[in-house]
Amino acid sequence: PYTTLFRSKKYTLFFDVDAISEGEFPEHIHRNISHSNNILVILSKGALDRCAYERDWVRKEIAEAIRLEKNIIPIVGEGFHFPEELPEEIDRIRVIQTIPYNGLNFEEVIKQIIQRLKDENGEPLRITKKRNLSNTFYEDGNMSEEERSRIRADFESCKAVEEDIFTRLLAGKKDVILFSPAIYDVDTYMKKYDRPEIGHVFGMLNSKDEVEDAKKRYATRNHQKNDFYVGNMEHDDFGHEMDRILSDHNLNAFDMADLTLILRDLKDPEGKLREVVDRMAPGGIVYVRELDHSMALAYPDEQEMFRRMLDLIEWDDYSGDFHAGRKVYAWMRNADLEDIHFEAKQISTVGLKRKERRTLFEALFSYVEREYKVMNEKEPTAERQRALVWLKENYKTMERHFVSDEFFYSSGFMEFYGFVE
Repeated sequence: PYTTLFRSKKYTLFFDVDAISEGEFPEHIHRNISHSNNILVILSKGALDRCAYERDWVRKEIAEAIRLEKNIIPIVGEGFHFPEELPEEIDRIRVIQTIPYNGLNFEEVIKQIIQRLKDENGEPLRITKKRNLSNTFYEDGNMSEEERSRIRADFESCKAVEEDIFTRLLAGKKDVILFSPAIYDVDTYMKKYDRPEIGHVFGMLNSKDEVEDAKKRYATRNHQKNDFYVGNMEHDDFGHEMDRILSDHNLNAFDMADLTLILRDLKDPEGKLREVVDRMAPGGIVYVRELDHSMALAYPDEQEMFRRMLDLIEWDDYSGDFHAGRKVYAWMRNADLEDIHFEAKQISTVGLKRKERRTLFEALFSYVEREYKVMNEKEPTAERQRALVWLKENYKTMERHFVSDEFFYSSGFMEFYGFVE
């Protein structure tokens, strides 16, 4: 219960019993104690009797925490008493203030633990909610080739599911006018929109250079005409940006809007969605694909590497709303969309070849280290630095697990579509 509760409160937690294997014990113990500011020692009846033995692991852990001057918080259960004699290297634990636990005062114990937690400077630890920095992150043109590769990987991972949905939604239609308010990689998105039913694509890109490049290569192709504008769904004048597109082409409304992985990054996703709906034709289609990382499943994950990765994503300032997927239905309802459908076709590793598994892994996780580097450059913290060390040490190991035949992962992708009345 301790591990579950602390993680739910957004604290990063290492628990030696279930987080490491026997062969890796010494290295992991040293690393995780050295990287932790606070050490909780759970003392049940007779817990320290074993410390008479020089090679005992509990003795080694406490000694290491004392040597590194960590903030040690002992929680003592009923019937626990300190032995008359303790090895000199851990005897200091006797004078550290303990927190009593009797099996009934769990909430009070947690409250006392949190009050005694300290940061890397020895100051009281305060966890603050992450900032949502919105999808203007790439507006200054700093999208790397690695990030474009991740976007392409995301498209490949979800291509079969999206093609099936688009085929059904567009069946019997022609000359559909499609609006895409955030095209992060024009080649990827235009591949997605290369369909006979779509007659005209209007897309927003981040910079003038990207717009000019897109116009040169995709202004026309086969039957399709396409136009591109500088714009961003997070802009205060996003509504005016859409109105300009409609006015420039003497249009009253769009027939379809593709909101793939956009809403999670917005400060006001429901309000921005409503602005799109207000410019849709009667019967128009709004398609939304979003992530809900807390719906992800990984097995086996004995060392909790994937659990740790998801914790990092949740506290990544640039990753958007961790729980966005489950909120989409309410956002669509409140934006007055009708006949809303949810496609229960989550992406998983089942049936995927090794190359496809690697592509999915890249789509899900490759951006995390890059974004933590940016966060740490702008506002360095010990926690971000530890995260970067951990990512460097574990990323390739996670990838090997992910592509192995016995590993199962189900991602939190969710697809919704609704219709304008």
